[in-house]
Amino acid sequence: MRLWEFIVNLTALLIFVAMLLSSWVGHSWGDDIIELAFGFGGTVICLFPYEATSYSGHWGWSHRQWRIPPEGWIKFCGIVALLLGAFSIYTGSEWLDSMIRR
Repeated sequence: MRLWEFIVNLTALLIFVAMLLSSWVGHSWGDDIIELAFGFGGTVICLFPYEATSYSGHWGWSHRQWRIPPEGWIKFCGIVALLLGAFSIYTGSEWLDSMIRR
């Protein structure tokens, strides 16, 4: 593992723990369930991008090779999901809830 990957993984883990603590201190587990789900999913994808890519592959043109998306792209998507959940919790907005519950 490279140093920048370690720093990104540690930061993602700390952001998710801060989200959990914020929800626990504010006694808002039920209200923050969607944000926590985004945070958990983003953290897991950020920490384990190779395992996440193995589930999202597809066959190539000739069915002779199995193509998987790049790990960096999957890690980036996990970070975005984590940051969306964290932004929604820390700003107290309901835009993520309303977007999911449509």
